Amino acid sequence: MPRADIDFTGTEGSGRLKEGTYRARLESVEQRDGRDYPLWVWTFTSLESETAGRQSQHTTSLSPKAAYYIRQVLEALGAEVPGSIARINTDDYLGREAMILVAQDGTFIGKEDGQEHPSYKIQRVFPVMGDDRAPAPAPLAADPRNEVKFDGDDIPFD
Repeated sequence: MPRADIDFTGTEGSGRLKEGTYRARLESVEQRDGRDYPLWVWTFTSLESETAGRQSQHTTSLSPKAAYYIRQVLEALGAEVPGSIARINTDDYLGREAMILVAQDGTFIGKEDGQEHPSYKIQRVFPVMGDDRAPAPAPLAADPRNEVKFDGDDIPFD
């Protein structure tokens, strides 16, 4: 049986997605306990060639005040959501594709190395548009003070 000492310094595992926008497939939905209402944890797997197989999660609350966030995920997965009470079976959406926006949401201390590492989660789920990738949503509204002015010259600078 082959044996070797291998230096894995500077390498990373294939587990989690980092910041970016990815085309992804819904792999699972797990219900967990929340403070006042149950939570659904949606696990998506990247379909991008550079990150294929890496995953990230999106958590939604079953609070009536948070129904919009579940609607957003279901519509991104191609569902037509009614404007009334509906029974949702998340198994019906497994394997469907959507675009996900992953962002850093804090840090955690690693169990093995005791070091602080960035933590990432899905910030937004949105539909895949046709065969093209949907543009990533802007996390913040554009500030009109940052617009580049163009006065008709060949070079768009003031």
